[in-house]
Amino acid sequence: MDVIRLIQNRHYVPSLEMLTRIVELCPDDLWDDKSQGPPLWQIVYHTLAGSWVWFRPVGSPFQEPPLGEEIAELKTVPAECLSKEEVLLFAEEVRERADSFFAAVGGKLTEPCWFINKVTNMDIVLCQVRHIQHHVGYLNRLMSEVGIPVPWQEATIE
Repeated sequence: MDVIRLIQNRHYVPSLEMLTRIVELCPDDLWDDKSQGPPLWQIVYHTLAGSWVWFRPVGSPFQEPPLGEEIAELKTVPAECLSKEEVLLFAEEVRERADSFFAAVGGKLTEPCWFINKVTNMDIVLCQVRHIQHHVGYLNRLMSEVGIPVPWQEATIE
């Protein structure tokens, strides 16, 4: 297994799995609760949208996330919510994009990212891990407040 795949499996994948575990464990009454700002599902969507944008296929132009920038950037809280199944399908799409990105950058971690050369490929990877973990911490607090803590996802060290 190459170095980038090891990094992906140690850090990015467990972070993403923690996020999807929140979706799976989230009680229905918390899923679309807008009483304290954007609902939980939208924060998960926002988190996934970051990876969806940054891990886009090599050579492809920028595209807004499927629900658009306003929803992805938490600027607008939509009246309708995505179902857990829809969010988990989006998470799988994001994972596939990440897999493709990791395969494409291979051993080029310290090289400039193909679409924004002021940062390296490793910067993109680490930024996404940080972004996911930031929101996982917040969402875990929300879940803990209703008695459902999300267990830490262990990484496999090879």
